[in-house]
Amino acid sequence: MHISPELIDLKQIKPTFGCLKDKVVVVTGSTQGLGAAIARQVACSGAAGVVICGRQQDCGKAVADDIQNEFNVKTCFQRTDLRQVEDCQNLVATSCKTFGRIDALVNAAGLSTRGSIENTSPELFDELISVNLRAPFFTIQAAVLAMQKQNSAGSIVNIISISSYGGQSYLAPYVAAKAGLIALTRNVAYSQRWRQIRCNALNIGWTETPNEHKVQLAMGKSENWLEQVQQSLPAKSLLQPHQIAKATTFLLSNDSAAITGSIIDWDQQPVGCWD
Repeated sequence: MHISPELIDLKQIKPTFGCLKDKVVVVTGSTQGLGAAIARQVACSGAAGVVICGRQQDCGKAVADDIQNEFNVKTCFQRTDLRQVEDCQNLVATSCKTFGRIDALVNAAGLSTRGSIENTSPELFDELISVNLRAPFFTIQAAVLAMQKQNSAGSIVNIISISSYGGQSYLAPYVAAKAGLIALTRNVAYSQRWRQIRCNALNIGWTETPNEHKVQLAMGKSENWLEQVQQSLPAKSLLQPHQIAKATTFLLSNDSAAITGSIIDWDQQPVGCWD
């Protein structure tokens, strides 16, 4: 099975910034969309191994095989339900068992099911918190403990959202989870600084992915919603997965060795400004 290149322009995926030579990297949510783009960027930037994870086994194995065949980088796929703490812990264990170590972790998985303060059920709230906050917490915990056992430096990057500043009214539980992940990023960075285990985050804005197209159609937008929206943006384009993937690779690499606890806004609209 070959993965369709629809999610990104594959020509954009090439080594950039620093090198991840000999590093083993775990990327959550990497069976599709942004996570898959990050996994590919990591692979072609010198990584020794990449762990792909997600709930879709066929798709996950296909992404892992694609990356291994194209970039000659060893990969493995671990079927993971991030709603289960044990699965989060097993993800890091798989990296250590398969590659003998873990050097970097990217928490790219996310769930953005709509829910306002008026209509969010306890079940929806729990699901969004479990995927967007609890899962990163326990995956980071497992990664940090493994890095400490290895007595090695490490790098963690959390993919958050510009909505963490307050966001849209229909994203109340999502916003709560992402805001919590910002605080967790800083806390981990501070607690692990003397062990040279770094933790940073990209606070990304509206990004073009296949799933976003499905979301917009479900909200009643027309098939050409993207063309209409892009004309109203300063860059005349939504963020692209390959752009975020390159920034993530930089934060994972030794080129950013002096950076930790940083929350980098990655959006076209400066927060707090208006006319």
